[in-house]
Amino acid sequence: KFSFDILLNSCLFTKGSMQLFFSNRHTSENYVDPTRTIDSDHLSNANSFYLKSYVKINQQLLLRLKTGLANESIKSSEAGKRNRNIYFLAPSISINDLYGFNLISALRLDLYSDFGKATTFSSKINRIIFPWINLSGALGTAFRAPTFNDLYWNPGGNPNLNPENSSYQQIGIYGQLNKIGYNIEIKQITSRDLIEWTPKNNFYQPKNIAKSKRNILKISTMIPLNNFFQINGNLSRLWSMDLSTNTDLRYAPNWIGNLKLNINA
Repeated sequence: KFSFDILLNSCLFTKGSMQLFFSNRHTSENYVDPTRTIDSDHLSNANSFYLKSYVKINQQLLLRLKTGLANESIKSSEAGKRNRNIYFLAPSISINDLYGFNLISALRLDLYSDFGKATTFSSKINRIIFPWINLSGALGTAFRAPTFNDLYWNPGGNPNLNPENSSYQQIGIYGQLNKIGYNIEIKQITSRDLIEWTPKNNFYQPKNIAKSKRNILKISTMIPLNNFFQINGNLSRLWSMDLSTNTDLRYAPNWIGNLKLNINA
């Protein structure tokens, strides 16, 4: 496994800048199990090149643009030799302190060599209510193409899969009280053609779920113990449902959480 990144910065504008970025990721895996006559090889490669720029119009208005292309490819004993190109364009706008509100909105246009066009957007707004409390809201859409393994893994790949499309809404309250940081979020995600792997005969196979919904309540905190140690933790409660059958999603957990001790050197 290896990777490398190249980043070039250029200040071409008095109120902005431009960046050129190139990235390569390469992985190689081999799995051998003589008792089951398995000798599995997987080579994957991902290259991306993009241009990112911004222009600051004034103290309140900031315009950003990101555009580029990416290539994903695999050579696998189980999934075959596959290749995908993705071209994208993503403009965004940030507005600060508009009657006390901060707003950022973005649009993204993707062109997949195997799944065609996809258009998504996102918007987020927040406002400081008191020094120790902030309110935020967000909404948007998302697109996820099936992976090569989803489509072509043998056995189990499903070449008839549709891409996932989803929309979300989120509200939150966050801030810091007596040096203790907190964040409470409520989020709803509605998906069309969610991809889920389910058992079939002696193997698993992915399928599309026509329509599903996930409601999430997440609580996070940051507690400083002293100048060197701090505790970070979060806990999420999830309610997930397949709306086409009115049953719970098969592999969606009810609770997710973690607790970390960070050391500040």
